[in-house]
Amino acid sequence: MSVAYEGNGVRLQEANDSGDPNDLLITGFIFPDQPNHTIPAFIYKQTKDRVQQLAASCNAPASSKSSTVPFRVADSNTAGQGLFSVENLSPGSLILSERPMFVTRADVLIQISKMETFVQVLFARLPEQDQRTFFNLQNCKSPSETGPLLGRLLTNGITFTPYPNGPNHAGVFPTLAKCNHSCGPNALARFNHATWAIELRATRAIKAGEEILISYVDVLQSVRNRKEQLAKGYNFICLCPWCSLPQSKSAASDARRSEIMGWPESKPIAAVLQSDSDAIATVISRAQEAPQEQEEELTNMIAKVVTA
Repeated sequence: MSVAYEGNGVRLQEANDSGDPNDLLITGFIFPDQPNHTIPAFIYKQTKDRVQQLAASCNAPASSKSSTVPFRVADSNTAGQGLFSVENLSPGSLILSERPMFVTRADVLIQISKMETFVQVLFARLPEQDQRTFFNLQNCKSPSETGPLLGRLLTNGITFTPYPNGPNHAGVFPTLAKCNHSCGPNALARFNHATWAIELRATRAIKAGEEILISYVDVLQSVRNRKEQLAKGYNFICLCPWCSLPQSKSAASDARRSEIMGWPESKPIAAVLQSDSDAIATVISRAQEAPQEQEEELTNMIAKVVTA
């Protein structure tokens, strides 16, 4: 017999094999390489069905097969804690491959003003260690905006599609959540459906001891728009080197980013990278042939088209 959950005008059903594909479910995902682990999910039945079809042929995340990791978590001058490389990394190097702690449909967060109850249900289904890990994540939302669980989801959630060409969902990837922001990132995160895990890869050479940084916003926007988005979404003022440039250099940077946004080669680059994650190294090598002042912007363009 199915179990119903009521809240905020939404009726949820415990997942079962029957029912409407548009039923909203409290359910979970199980993958063959982790048969005793369930990833809690607040999703539509059609998503549950599609992901379980994918799961049958999914490989284990690459980092779970390795006994070593190329990074460490340490205190950061950027903000709180961060990820730091423990070895020299070349462009395209895989840094991290991680599955989410739990998943929710992204548009549900927009439609429902009081999601805390449903996030509590997902949270209760996490193992005790994962609950502690989740609660130790940053929360940039005030108590007047959200409850403590939803605040952490909104602060740390990453948008991804759970199956090719699917709708956006939000997942919390606890290690990736410690990766700090820069408007000139040296890494990018992209979801890999073949392993059902998010992959963090270097977009340029990273030296041992260097902090690994991603961008929380579209890096090809103007510095003003980036700062506004970061302040609104994450409650901080970006002080990265690109947001701290003198006005004349900032204007020049904005102009270069705007130009790159319109480059026609962005589409074929995106096609190459979508077909092969390891092609990042090949494409980024083009940056070495570009003028020095455009190297960062070329890398940013590549990061943008990969995650688009």
